[in-house]
Amino acid sequence: MGRSADQHRAARRELFDVFPRTPTPDDSIRFQRLLAREILQSEAEYALEKTESLKEHLRAVRVYGDALAHTLLSRYAIRQLSRNPGNHPDLLGQGKAFQLAMDCAEALAGQRIPPLLADLTNVVRNGDLIACVDPNLPVMLECKLSKVKDVRFERQGRRGRQLSRLESIGALLRDGRGRVHGESTDRYTVEVTCVPRYSYAIVDEIVASALQRRPSMVTPSPNELYAATMVGEVVDSTSGVLQLWAEQNDLVAIGSSLDPLQSGTWDIPPPVLWDIGREAQWALMERDVAVSHAIGVGALVGLTRDNVRVTSVIKLPGELPWGYEVLVDDEAVTVSANVVLDVVYCHRTVESAGEMLLELAERVVTLMLRDA
Repeated sequence: MGRSADQHRAARRELFDVFPRTPTPDDSIRFQRLLAREILQSEAEYALEKTESLKEHLRAVRVYGDALAHTLLSRYAIRQLSRNPGNHPDLLGQGKAFQLAMDCAEALAGQRIPPLLADLTNVVRNGDLIACVDPNLPVMLECKLSKVKDVRFERQGRRGRQLSRLESIGALLRDGRGRVHGESTDRYTVEVTCVPRYSYAIVDEIVASALQRRPSMVTPSPNELYAATMVGEVVDSTSGVLQLWAEQNDLVAIGSSLDPLQSGTWDIPPPVLWDIGREAQWALMERDVAVSHAIGVGALVGLTRDNVRVTSVIKLPGELPWGYEVLVDDEAVTVSANVVLDVVYCHRTVESAGEMLLELAERVVTLMLRDA
């Protein structure tokens, strides 16, 4: 008979309590042993009874693997390592293959190299094992029990696709330019130097209020709104204000702290890594409390630094249906609105996001002129 929901929550609490926020290679492998043990046990339970609660538990457990990834790698590197539409295979189904990957991870840790097992995460979807030798330039390793009998067939089938994807991602990380296997256009890396600032004090305050059954809303500026409630509580005033606030702004981006936790595939650092109190971290990791965060997209229009100015919001195709036109001297460039996602989900301050947008546009123009 499987464990109860309370026992699963207790297992997640153990992971929370021992999670290494500044891990050494030994800390990394020690935590991943615990993580692997919990995943294997939960997968065995799921094989006997495929319930939605067990599926959610497995996803929530792997969020701690995502958090470990964020301590060892940059968000930029994680974003590249997530470029694979496939799902992770079950650890149980891998049998000796996963044990081989674990043994290789142990060997890396013994050489003082932080290891990261991709299948213990939701977000890392390339390679079996990541050697985190550099936060921006990790080494992706495939651990195979058997070798190809004839090297002529090395590039065929699933193994060939894996190899091509790893090589293309590695080239992009190394060279700052390249085409990921399966994509039709080249990608460029643009490095920015501005240091991000966050609104974690606001998050900490409203989560504490929600835990005391006092839903709260904060408007740090006319273009930004925060709200927090206990999950499952119906709070008409909160939803009503959010709707009214959205109607008063032309274009609004709204997100919830639940979004990345429920999908488990975003490169958003999990709340266990946020600079907030432990009680607030746990409440957000467990989805006991939801933080809604909204920003008027036009809040960045008009920002200026030296010869760079954000002139307008423009419509774009794709998942984010808008972007920004930025004027650098006399050169107009279009920049995606990804910085808005940093505000909504990572709680970067609007001012800090604006600084990044301006610097990014300037660097893009420099890159364009260099390659012209």
